[in-house]
Amino acid sequence: MTLECDVLVVGAGPAGTVAALRCAKQGLDTVLLEKNSRVGGHTKTKLDASADSELSKIMDEMGLKDENTVFISNWHPPSGNYFRLKSESPEYFFKRGPDSDSFEADTVAKAKAAGCQVYLNSKIEEITETDGKIESLTVKINGGVEIITSRVVVAADGGNSMFHRFVTKKTEDRKKIGYGVSGKDFSDKDSSNVYFDAELMKGGYFYLITGESGVSTACIVLDSKHLEQKAEEAFNVFISNHPEISERIGSDAAPFYGEGRIFDLNTLVRGNLVFVGEAAGLLDPFFGYGMTTAIVSAYYAGASITQALKEGDLNLLNKYDSLMKEKFNKRMSDMYQRVFESLINDDLDLISNLLTGISEKTDINLLLQELSGLSD
Repeated sequence: MTLECDVLVVGAGPAGTVAALRCAKQGLDTVLLEKNSRVGGHTKTKLDASADSELSKIMDEMGLKDENTVFISNWHPPSGNYFRLKSESPEYFFKRGPDSDSFEADTVAKAKAAGCQVYLNSKIEEITETDGKIESLTVKINGGVEIITSRVVVAADGGNSMFHRFVTKKTEDRKKIGYGVSGKDFSDKDSSNVYFDAELMKGGYFYLITGESGVSTACIVLDSKHLEQKAEEAFNVFISNHPEISERIGSDAAPFYGEGRIFDLNTLVRGNLVFVGEAAGLLDPFFGYGMTTAIVSAYYAGASITQALKEGDLNLLNKYDSLMKEKFNKRMSDMYQRVFESLINDDLDLISNLLTGISEKTDINLLLQELSGLSD
């Protein structure tokens, strides 16, 4: 059988689901493929945190779901004192995973309501290319085989995308690695907590956040360049040094693990192929943020695809490529990472004290937002 559509999105993670919703809401015949048997099945239940950037505008416009929104972040150096940042821009918490109220599941439900066709248990067997464009895909869906032809294909299948063979991929010998646990009521709901310790997690950090429903996540994020032990071992060492956190977590919390490789693509658009989210290499190289880049890139990819198809000119997709390279300039984030990984604990304590003093005299929100590597 042959299935024809305007837009084929491969991968039902955050980027893929937002891209599918955006295109479907614009009246495009949209198909979303997911290799797992459940939406969100690529990860276990957890909370991800992301800085605002353009999220507020996009989430309001598209009705996207967040688990919590906070305006206070507590930055804990090793000394035990902490810097309390009160921001005018929110920090968003997103519930990830296979639960029906996860970000992915909720966005897919909205995409279906807008007319998107969703196929689970789908495995791409073959990709046919003609004259620099994806001509068709042979897909096994629940044991049957479909030939899918699409005017535009969106690669949203993660950092090891099967579509990377069509572009040049420059990979750093470096990954962001996260290990954590999820449960209930680990911390207060009105703030996020970020912990730094150069001796225990050089180039990394530990975060503790809780959603409005009480779902909580405690996670250590490490840079593979400085990995001296397994992430789970580093997590256990950290919480053993912080019994107040260990007591809140308890013994029945569910573990999860994830990693993202740092890389760049020479282009995010090739013919009728568009890369979004982690498949586009947009993972933030400092904090390891993925939700902001996934949502923002998918939103603008959907806008470019809509314009290109309605005007019948695929060259208009290149506007998306240029825009993403402007918005997600990694040079600043890379610079902060190099400085951060050179710090010792005395430096971290000094910085916390300095930030506390500066915040009493001037607005430092814009300065700290630069840490995300995003440009306006």
